[in-house]
Amino acid sequence: LPQPYVTTVMLNNDSVRIALDVTKEWEALNSDSTVVTGVVVVNTEFLKENAQRLRDIYSLLADDISRKTFENIINFRISGKIDYLFDCSVSADEPYNSFLNLGETEHFMDLGAYNGDTVADFINRNPSYKFITAVEPDTKSFRKLTANTENVENIRLVNAAVSNICGTGFFNMKNGRNSAICSNGTETQLINIDKLSKPLPPTYIKMDLEGEEIKAIKGRSFLYSSPNSFKIESTTSSFSTK
Repeated sequence: LPQPYVTTVMLNNDSVRIALDVTKEWEALNSDSTVVTGVVVVNTEFLKENAQRLRDIYSLLADDISRKTFENIINFRISGKIDYLFDCSVSADEPYNSFLNLGETEHFMDLGAYNGDTVADFINRNPSYKFITAVEPDTKSFRKLTANTENVENIRLVNAAVSNICGTGFFNMKNGRNSAICSNGTETQLINIDKLSKPLPPTYIKMDLEGEEIKAIKGRSFLYSSPNSFKIESTTSSFSTK
């Protein structure tokens, strides 16, 4: 188990002990790198099978920062060396200073709102917003989201999972940031961006959908027919090569 879960378990069960510290063992064998929990490793076979797809993605990137970030993420997943991520990291203020020019007309759509932390950051940076839609499917996280936005004005909370359709699906309730749509689990309401965009289209969309981002975007008529300009920020660690 990673921290802080180790401490939580030990506090509740006196018989539990730390048999092996993975971080210390890793550092003993790899003095020039740091172990990172939850890394998706890219092996040689994957690179060979998807070389052209990776080149195609790289060719679509429009600036040096994007290309460097893409290269560093691939190198990080091959080597596990976290320095590659540090080398392409920026401050939390950078997007707001460079291209997120927010104003009084913003309808911020937070897809995968978790406990409302991003909503709070948005309000802090743009207190004169027009409206907020916050969507979170996980039951426990939605309760926290509701409590944390109790005094927020002009906000709509939706307890559903965002996908390419409206209906029902299955969701694994991990009670945290890693909850995601799956083939089995708890039956959950599904909703798409078109439905959420009525009656007020968004101007700024943040997605953290644990791999459902492409489905959420693909084929949504709002994204292609809306006369308004909008921005999309996606935060995910998974992607598909299909």
